[in-house]
Amino acid sequence: MASGVGRCINFGGCTKADTKEQIPMASPDAICPECGKPLIADSSRGSILIVVLGLGCLALVVVGAAFGIRSLLGRGSPSPGPVANATPASAAAPASPRAAAPSVALLRLCGSNTIGSQLGPELVKAYLLKNGATQVTQQELAADEHLVTATLNGGAVSVSVAAHGSATAFEGLRRGACDVGMASRGIKRQEMAHLASLGDMTSRASEHVIGLDGIAVIVNPSNPVDALTVDQLRNIYAGRVGNWKQVGGRASQISVEARDDKSGTYDTFSSLVLGKQKLVRGAKRFEDSRALSDTVSGQPNAIGFIGLPYVGNSKALKVASGGLAIAPNPLTVGRETYPLTRRLYLYTASNPSNAQVRRFIDFVQSPDGQRTVERAGFVATVVGETPVAVKNGSVPPGAPAEYARIVRSSDQLPFNFYFKTGSPALDNKAYVDVGRLVAIVSTKREAGRKVVLVGFADSTGTHDANRALSIARAESVKRELISQGVNVKEATGFGDALPIRDNATEDGRQKNRRVEIFLAR
Repeated sequence: MASGVGRCINFGGCTKADTKEQIPMASPDAICPECGKPLIADSSRGSILIVVLGLGCLALVVVGAAFGIRSLLGRGSPSPGPVANATPASAAAPASPRAAAPSVALLRLCGSNTIGSQLGPELVKAYLLKNGATQVTQQELAADEHLVTATLNGGAVSVSVAAHGSATAFEGLRRGACDVGMASRGIKRQEMAHLASLGDMTSRASEHVIGLDGIAVIVNPSNPVDALTVDQLRNIYAGRVGNWKQVGGRASQISVEARDDKSGTYDTFSSLVLGKQKLVRGAKRFEDSRALSDTVSGQPNAIGFIGLPYVGNSKALKVASGGLAIAPNPLTVGRETYPLTRRLYLYTASNPSNAQVRRFIDFVQSPDGQRTVERAGFVATVVGETPVAVKNGSVPPGAPAEYARIVRSSDQLPFNFYFKTGSPALDNKAYVDVGRLVAIVSTKREAGRKVVLVGFADSTGTHDANRALSIARAESVKRELISQGVNVKEATGFGDALPIRDNATEDGRQKNRRVEIFLAR
């Protein structure tokens, strides 16, 4: 016989959670009959007397919190803000014998484990602290599910973060189970169709690039191999290549090291390298990034992969994907020229009813938010705006003479402009980068410097047609920059020269269609 009721908090992954259905609990460790997640006790079915006596106090607390939160985060705003749209956190947090009044649920995030396992909660905490919150705490409700609570102007607030994979971001948004979807890949066409009621999910109002993720492939410093292709990496990690001699090294067995399945680093590597292939049986798995890096640096025949901050004493290999072999560093990841790079996204409704959504997105893309992105080990899209000089000798082999001249006489910026698929229009990140460029040339140190734009194309079509396309892309960026008051010295293009990715894949072609940015000396 049931001794109470509970609720499931697997928002975006369970209809019982999304509808806040009360579920009978025969014991404190009961699980949801639909998804198997642990239930959270629901204290709302106490005695009628307690409910009646408590309603007045509860209303005062919620109204007080609503006034305080609206006063701080939306001062003077006539809109109902988060409080009118909020649900009590008792649906997402354990009850205690002396539980206080339910907290106001400011936001609900769901989706990618790469973002949500660590970065998501850190961004939420930084956002709350920025807005004056105190007693900010984080608790793990279940695997990959976190609740951040705080006190804001005397009222209790909470933000839930459920990180069960990028696909659940779009499912959660479709069900109305979350306000912000976290994704470590771009939205798919079918997902866009399902979310049409929320607006154009590829528009600048809905798709927000918040950082970049880059994975370094590492070996022992004594290993003579300096570069591998993505295909060679796939063959090594799938077990089809087992000796270093097969990829230009010494005749010795390859010791394969990898992060564990719960790691966002593994998720990235699997997506970009393994694809549908399975990891070789016998690979050594590591929960800790530093432990993996230390192991590789101490074993002559080992190979591993790691987030950029954890290379340590190992040697990072250059990686090629149908083009030049490129070294991993914040510059190449920031430009998205390094093959093992991917974007991190937040998706929202075009016109969210919860006023906190837009404020949260604005914070994440601010310098304070981007510093949080960097501290989590990712490459920020705003911080680190200083131009990086390309010295003599850094010109890629086979580069056109005119391109070599530009490189040697300019400072290249740490990002490129990219375009929407099948369109000459800048993609959403590029519009953010236009703002970065305007900020750079507006500084006292860079004032008066002129911009040089260099366009490139993929290999589809004839060389002459590709040259014309690359120049047209550079010219389109030039027009946008001039409209922002930027002084552009030159806009040119070199067609399908110097590919940075494999033209045989759509992703590769997309990255080869780019405009590089230089500041003339």
